[in-house]
Amino acid sequence: MGWLSGAMSAAQVMATLAAANPAMATSPSTPAKIVQAPPDGPVSGFADDLPLSVVVGQIVPPAVSVAYGATVNQQAPTSWHGGPSWKAALGAAIAPQGLRAYFTAHSVRIQPATAKPPTDIARMNGVGAKPPPPPPPPTWTITAGGTLHQLLVGWCHTAGPSRCSAVVWQTAYQYPLMGSATITGAFPAAVNQVLRAFQTAAHPPEGTLTGNHVLIIHTAGGRGG
Repeated sequence: MGWLSGAMSAAQVMATLAAANPAMATSPSTPAKIVQAPPDGPVSGFADDLPLSVVVGQIVPPAVSVAYGATVNQQAPTSWHGGPSWKAALGAAIAPQGLRAYFTAHSVRIQPATAKPPTDIARMNGVGAKPPPPPPPPTWTITAGGTLHQLLVGWCHTAGPSRCSAVVWQTAYQYPLMGSATITGAFPAAVNQVLRAFQTAAHPPEGTLTGNHVLIIHTAGGRGG
């Protein structure tokens, strides 16, 4: 039977066993201290074929409470070794027994991996949680009185460099905006929609969005005026 690399005294072993088996505790109860539980961190040591409850007591920080599922055999022989994460070390130690650990900020529950996760703990571990709704599509505003050139430069700035890094205007026409509207959708789709509104113009504009997100506007059928 292996023990921690830093040898445990008999008193420490008895204290660990007493924590797992309350009937062994003989000292009067004292008010519990409220201790901030560590989020995660390294744990050092190792053990071979110790009772599950003892191994858990060696791995889990004292400020974290431990609960077991009703069918978990707390005396099952268990081995473990340290590492950069005590949560990972615990998971690796109990996995051969078909167990899984569920964590909250101040507690851990160990139960069969096939069992339904506890509702409150499962929610904190992201089990069964609904994915967040997708963000609403962006909206693009057209205001009468300006020009298409001004509009697309403003839209490009709003879209940001990951979608539009610059507008290159290669036509002599500015295309005044005669009405107001709102377009919903991705930036390229919004640009296409507003350009289509000018297709009946004498010199309709066309646009090209390059691979480096440069929006080039030119006159249909050619460049410039």
